[in-house]
Amino acid sequence: MINKYIYTAKIVPESAMKACFQIAERRQSSAKIRRFFVTSKLLKKFLFQLLTENIYLIRFICQSYHSDEYHPS
Repeated sequence: MINKYIYTAKIVPESAMKACFQIAERRQSSAKIRRFFVTSKLLKKFLFQLLTENIYLIRFICQSYHSDEYHPS
């Protein structure tokens, strides 16, 4: 689920903040954590860290999405 939002955030920067809010709310995080996500500098740092830690998983998901599994002919 998180990787779906990371992939979306990579393509459309505006969706990054929305994704972070959704992740924070789904985990029932405190308002303090939600405020942390809003700060744009910290948001970029957070997304970069998630991308670098999960780059192989993201590639696998993207390759799987573009395979025939999801798009049968």
